[in-house]
Amino acid sequence: MAEYTYNVVQNETPEFSYRQQVSDGMMAVVIIGKRRWPVKVRERYSSGFTLEVPRKLAKKIQEETPIDMLFDGRRMKVMPESLSRGEKKERLLGISTLEEYPEKEKISFGLWPFNRRTVMAASHSDSGLIFFGGSILFVFCVLAMPGVGDALGTSQRIEETLHYLGRLAVDVAYTARS
Repeated sequence: MAEYTYNVVQNETPEFSYRQQVSDGMMAVVIIGKRRWPVKVRERYSSGFTLEVPRKLAKKIQEETPIDMLFDGRRMKVMPESLSRGEKKERLLGISTLEEYPEKEKISFGLWPFNRRTVMAASHSDSGLIFFGGSILFVFCVLAMPGVGDALGTSQRIEETLHYLGRLAVDVAYTARS
């Protein structure tokens, strides 16, 4: 039988790794599907975390399936590695960090009902803005109704405004054509 010898070379630059205990109040949020699960962070490693998870969440987590986690103002994709029981029968989940998502750009707007301190993330849907516009349109339509508008005296003003806007649109169209 042939003997094989291997030359073992020592790694001159060992990887930097650390293990850090986290204070008692550190919480994170694990996102599975559309559900958000609050979890307690027990330890931080250079490559991941150890989380204390509820029993229901421990049943839902599948190894080899990446999940999203929110921690310390950052969103990251993590991979579950091991699920074990701790000293007090709590479920401990070891996860490794795959990637960290870039921070979302913040936009501020200064319309009158909103002050400049109002900030919303750019990638969120505009459902709040659509709701606000729809509410204004609804109030406008109620004030223009024949019974309500006549009683309040707003229907004549709204009708004049609509005629003015119509004439303005026609003038802009003729100017653009010529």
